[in-house]
Amino acid sequence: MSRVYPNRKLNTKVTNKRAMVKKMTSILPWLVVLSVIVAAALLGIFYDTNWAISLGTIGGILLTEAILGIVFKAYSRITFDVVQEMGPENAKATLRNVFTNLAVVAALLLTIDVTFLVESPDMDDGEEGLVHAYMAATIMSIILCLRGVLECVTNLLYTEGLTNHDCLRFLIGFPGSIGGPIMSVVLSVLCMAATVFVRMLILYSWAAAGSLAVGTATLILFFAVNIPQKSAFSVDRDSTGSQWWTWAENGSDIPKRLLGMYSDSQIAVIRKKATAAKELETLRQEILSRDKTNLFDFAAT
Repeated sequence: MSRVYPNRKLNTKVTNKRAMVKKMTSILPWLVVLSVIVAAALLGIFYDTNWAISLGTIGGILLTEAILGIVFKAYSRITFDVVQEMGPENAKATLRNVFTNLAVVAALLLTIDVTFLVESPDMDDGEEGLVHAYMAATIMSIILCLRGVLECVTNLLYTEGLTNHDCLRFLIGFPGSIGGPIMSVVLSVLCMAATVFVRMLILYSWAAAGSLAVGTATLILFFAVNIPQKSAFSVDRDSTGSQWWTWAENGSDIPKRLLGMYSDSQIAVIRKKATAAKELETLRQEILSRDKTNLFDFAAT
């Protein structure tokens, strides 16, 4: 006679349900983006072109966010970069500063977006399609700023009562906690750039708008090169990301990427500071190790 294990069946159902929820969560953003784009196409064909322009602009922004967040995993990667180099003893202070600064930046951008919305161009200034694209980009920028502020406030609320180690566990359990607000701010800035581009196109000319497009492309290229370099930084001396600073404390040759950035006198000062910092860090570790040993000895007695 076969034995029945009800707990095993219950665990199997719970596991299947979680897998289904996880699958739906990964599909839902794409469904939202696809729905907006399809709605834009249908309304543009059967009703009004302005609907297609407005919803098409929103759909393009949502598609960009979905590609960055889901395909390139920007949310979790940014959070991981912070967690990777963050000490557990100061996790709470780090999170508080990060969330507070992001909320302030998003709020400042929100004031600019509201100004764009209030001082929007009239329909008589240009084609209706461009004005609708301007309004859609402005509204999406406002929504992204609001989302960034509210997300930071929510994270501050749920981490305020946690200890340093619990804050680290919070980031591990919610890998988009830092990357989410940062991406909201970044996408809001891109929406603002699109808004200014359309405004210059309405009020001035393609040449004026083209100068902004070139400047924006240069800015995007700068951060596309700069951010991966900053992301590769590591405080672990055994990691390849530490080669950009370990030369200063171990007397090795300066990396080629830094050649020409420092003069000989500056290199001497940097080596002196880095060596002193390493000695202080070693002394601190020795004191902590000795105190821990004394505490264990006291507990044993």
